[in-house]
Amino acid sequence: MPKDLVLLRYTDSTGRRLAALCRPSEGFETLRRVMDKESDEDREWYRKANQSAVVIDTSGTLTITSHDELLMLSFWFTVAANWLRDHGG
Repeated sequence: MPKDLVLLRYTDSTGRRLAALCRPSEGFETLRRVMDKESDEDREWYRKANQSAVVIDTSGTLTITSHDELLMLSFWFTVAANWLRDHGG
């Protein structure tokens, strides 16, 4: 697995969750084995196996009430955007 895999896990004050990762194309098969299951939602994820991608999943609407948390999320998306630029996405 490439060392630059970047993960994000966030839970808001109501318990809604956001999970995201920067998924390099060369690490796709390793991630697929780790995930072990294939759901209907995963099929879209698997269709783009030959491309590096940023994958985002939420359990519903997130409500952010703290400027610090929003800054943290913004920072992560900046890191993810730069990562995708560098990986040919």
